[in-house]
Amino acid sequence: MQSAQKKRILYIDSSDWHIGQIKEILFKHGMIVTGVKDLSHSMNTVYNDPPDLIMLRYGADTDAVEISYMLKSDNFFGHLPILMVFPEKEMPNPMIINDMSIDDFVVAPYRERELLLRIFLCLRRGITELDANPLTRLPGNHTITRVIQRALDMERTFGLVYLDMHHFKPFNDRYGFSRGDEVLRMTARILVNTVMEFDPEGSFIGHIGGDDFVFMLKVDKLRECAEQLMTNFDMLAPVFYDDQDRINGFYISRDRQGIKREFELLTLNMAGVICRPGKFNSYSEVVSASAKVMKYIKCLPGSSFSSDEEDVALTLKMESNIDQSTHG
Repeated sequence: MQSAQKKRILYIDSSDWHIGQIKEILFKHGMIVTGVKDLSHSMNTVYNDPPDLIMLRYGADTDAVEISYMLKSDNFFGHLPILMVFPEKEMPNPMIINDMSIDDFVVAPYRERELLLRIFLCLRRGITELDANPLTRLPGNHTITRVIQRALDMERTFGLVYLDMHHFKPFNDRYGFSRGDEVLRMTARILVNTVMEFDPEGSFIGHIGGDDFVFMLKVDKLRECAEQLMTNFDMLAPVFYDDQDRINGFYISRDRQGIKREFELLTLNMAGVICRPGKFNSYSEVVSASAKVMKYIKCLPGSSFSSDEEDVALTLKMESNIDQSTHG
């Protein structure tokens, strides 16, 4: 179960000795520590393997204030809690601490019990105050609703894409939840890296739950980004299959009626909705519009994308395909 997984800590410090010290202390308490020395490596680590908590040492040889600001300003992982480590002889003025982009702090040299207490409190706040998905660390449903509703209220023009995987449930039944979790983490990494490439400033990604994701970006980047996502996913997904299933291009699993049958390899279904001022008043209206597009998408072979404004004949095509699927 997810709750039994070891907590992952990213520790940022220019000193190998300090990194080793933190690793030694937290390893005894079942935590996994990844140590990095600068901003670029810390951001790469956050994007490729999001931690549960970020620890950052304050000091003359580490621009901790800038790093904390950059981390908290990130569109995708700015919700991750940051615990600043202040050397006792370098404690700044309390007003300066108050202006920092951090959630809590601890003083070094450490009193081990206090250090653990601060870490556990930060982790618990990260779970209760934020609704980050425990597997991917991406924002969850409450944040998704708030971000999209705010964009609608501000009358922004943006594209929104709902994404899921075709036949993910039978994949889980065939290969087990552990491998299914690996696929979800890979999908989250592909999403973050690809969406960031096309819209690094105004984009947003959320994990609704299970194999359902949502992302927001500029309208003019929507199709190009979706096509790149499909290319990246279709290239990487086959590594999660056994050799024979990969060669066959299908696997055997049970459908929802419990009957064994062939299933195609995992593909992406992506339903886009173009949000313009006055078009939608609420998040629920956007969800309803995306559901209609998704019905059409699920009738198409392979990884597919379309949006509610992309094709003048989309509504007619949806009705035709759904009708054929129902009676065919």
